[in-house]
Amino acid sequence: MLVKISGDDRASALAEVETLWNQSFPDNIYTASELPQLMEAVYANEQKQSQSFRYFMVLSIALSALGLYGLAAFTADRRTKEIGLRKVLGASIMDILRLLVWQFSKPVVVASVLAWPIAWFFATDWLQNFNQRIDISVFLFLGAAVLAILIAWVTVIGHAYRVAKTNPIKALRYE
Repeated sequence: MLVKISGDDRASALAEVETLWNQSFPDNIYTASELPQLMEAVYANEQKQSQSFRYFMVLSIALSALGLYGLAAFTADRRTKEIGLRKVLGASIMDILRLLVWQFSKPVVVASVLAWPIAWFFATDWLQNFNQRIDISVFLFLGAAVLAILIAWVTVIGHAYRVAKTNPIKALRYE
C-alpha cells in the first residue's frame, strides 16, 4: 500500500496510518518504509552487478591489450625482413606504422560490427526489466567501436614504432 504524507507532522500521520492498518488488517504486521529506501533496496543488486561488470571490463581490456601487444610483437618479428625491404625501397616510418596498425584495425572493426547485434539484443532485454528505460542509440555502439580501435592503436603503435625505427641493415644483413 502506498500512502503519500504531506505536511510537517509526519510522525503523527505515520502513527495514524499504523492504527488504521492494525484495525483493518490485524493478522498482518505493519512495516513502514520510505520511497527512497525502497528504491535503494530494489536497485542495490543492479549497483553490485554494475560494479562487477566494471571490474571485469577493465580486466578484459587489459588482457586483450596485452594479447594484442604480444601478437603485434610476434607479427613484427616475423615481418622484420619485409619491413627492412620496405624501408630500403623508400617507405617512411609513417608508412610502416600505417601498414601494421591497419593490419590490426581490421579484426577490431569486424569484431565490433559482429558484437553490435548481440550487445543490442542483451541490452534491450535487460532494460525491459525497468519501468523507466532509455533508448539504445547507435552512437553508443559507434563510441564503443572507436574506443576499441583507439585501444588497439595505442597498443600496437608503441611496438610498431620501435620496429619501424630500427635500421634495415640489421634485418637484411644475412640475406
